[in-house]
Amino acid sequence: MRRHPIDVVSLVAGLVVVLGVLGWALWWTDTVAAEDFSWLVPIGLVVAGATGIAASLRSPD
Repeated sequence: MRRHPIDVVSLVAGLVVVLGVLGWALWWTDTVAAEDFSWLVPIGLVVAGATGIAASLRSPD
């Protein structure tokens, strides 16, 4: 089966949306205090960026 190429923009955008929904769910259920989001949001964005970089460096083999 032939693999399709990775669309890096869609991958990162989807990851940002999933992280946003996860953050909202953690806030809504009072699992994470609102003050803790000051360090959770940047960590999530770094993870999304690292995923995009890793996907773009992946060889097309």
